Amino acid sequence: TEWSWCPVFMDVDLDGRRDLIVSTGHERDAQNIDIARQLDAARGEKRSWREQMVLRRKFPKLESPILAFRNKGDLTRAIADFDQAIKLEPSYALALYNRGSAYYETRDHDRAIADFDQAIKFSPNVASAWHDRGLAYRDRGDNDRAIRDFDQAIKLNPKFAVAYASRGLAHSNKRDYNRAIADLDT
Repeated sequence: TEWSWCPVFMDVDLDGRRDLIVSTGHERDAQNIDIARQLDAARGEKRSWREQMVLRRKFPKLESPILAFRNKGDLTRAIADFDQAIKLEPSYALALYNRGSAYYETRDHDRAIADFDQAIKFSPNVASAWHDRGLAYRDRGDNDRAIRDFDQAIKLNPKFAVAYASRGLAHSNKRDYNRAIADLDT
């Protein structure tokens, strides 16, 4: 949509596959220049905050829908679409990341890791790419490499709660229960 904010992947229908919810960020068109000028003039006239609030209601409503996309599990088609995007722009980090995520969902960990490697190469400050590559390493049984990736994800985003949990599970896999508990308590 023209005002899409905060896409969220979650299993809405509880079928074991993550669905996509795209919410809209604004109720009103705060970019409307005519209303913005009226508001600026009202501030200059030292109108009360109540009068300014009434003026804000004049901003036109945005009728952008909140969208939901059900994941039907057709990852082969998704991968083919990402292949085309990457063919057009080989350094397109988001397409590499998303294709890596699709490979991860199909349990093709080697291809997932290869795509996450490239996504990280082109956008090294994206915590989710480090995290998801760590998941692929962990699922492949390489907990040491997974922990290093989770460490980097946490360094990039110290509030990334899922990265702490993922690292805790990798520590648990290594039977390092004290570190696992510390991460899971974070």
